[in-house]
Amino acid sequence: MSAVELLTNAQFASLLGTGRRSVPVIDIITGIEFNLCFSGARTDHYDVTPATPEDMEKMQIANGGSLNWVARPVALKINNRMIAGGLNTFMHHIRIGGGNPGENFPSRNENGPPWTRWGGHCCLYLSDSTGGAGDIDSLNRHARPEANRLANTPKARGRQARAACHEAFFLGNEKLNPAVLPKSVQPAFSDVSASSIAFNAIDWANNKGLVTGSNGKFLPDDGMTRAQFALLLYRYEGCPPVKANGRFADVHSSSVALSAISWVDETRIATGSGDRFLPDDKITRAQTVLMLFRYNALKKRVLTAKSSVLNFFPDREMIPEAATDAMRWAVTHGLITGNTGLLLPNEAITRAQSVLVLFRYHHSGITIPVSQTQAPQ
Repeated sequence: MSAVELLTNAQFASLLGTGRRSVPVIDIITGIEFNLCFSGARTDHYDVTPATPEDMEKMQIANGGSLNWVARPVALKINNRMIAGGLNTFMHHIRIGGGNPGENFPSRNENGPPWTRWGGHCCLYLSDSTGGAGDIDSLNRHARPEANRLANTPKARGRQARAACHEAFFLGNEKLNPAVLPKSVQPAFSDVSASSIAFNAIDWANNKGLVTGSNGKFLPDDGMTRAQFALLLYRYEGCPPVKANGRFADVHSSSVALSAISWVDETRIATGSGDRFLPDDKITRAQTVLMLFRYNALKKRVLTAKSSVLNFFPDREMIPEAATDAMRWAVTHGLITGNTGLLLPNEAITRAQSVLVLFRYHHSGITIPVSQTQAPQ
């Protein structure tokens, strides 16, 4: 796969050519791929729309279950090249192929051409984009107040999307093109394929000293234990000083995870059952996000979530009551995207998957303290 490139609007127009076409797009943060149809270029960005209803659903899942104003770093696959872009995922106006402007998700444009019948359009920004979508405020403020969540002017939103384009260039080359990276960040484990969705997450965790392997292997498909995930979070926090409380009868004083378990117990990130922590039990997907949710609360970071975000998953009723808010938060922010359309909350999470969840968390906006940003609506 070629390296991700930064192009200007003019350079991209030359590459794209004339006429409407569908282009594969990779959401850098989640790795989810979907197709977008392009209309003609505007002054400094492109109007794009999902190619099919399935593509719109994939966009929605990649964006945590909704289509709000969020500038997403993406890579576009055109003529065997990868082009960095910043994509807003806020569906607005029916201007592609006709129709009335205004709030248009999840409403439909039944009378328009096929590519417009599944909602309005989004905007794709490139390296030299500056503004765009000047009428979002006047047309949609009444219907989509979250369109103004991150900024109050179209130009500011344009800057955010342009920044996402540059983020796609750097993060995309790190995640999608390991062959172009320095040898210092080449895979350290023989059983972690460069084609794995967790490849860059595991490399990142290894380079930061968050995980270790055994005899050159990471064992990515093995289940993550409660002790291992406590240790992963403890290392991520920087191994703060903690006094081993020794209150769990099943945690040996020589355990490598003793301090980590004492820390998660002291901070109430995780609790045991009576005098037992069950360190060797496999941690489930729901328990994983619950621990991360509690850690996030400890750090006083964004905890809000979309109330309806779990409605897309038919197994949502299987989520333990104690973990429902955590799962809703994790899906909203793209930390958990589901597996073949299911959340599988009570299944054991693998070592690769748990590291991937933490990697997504690390690269998400929710790691910024609430005092420095405005939480999602």
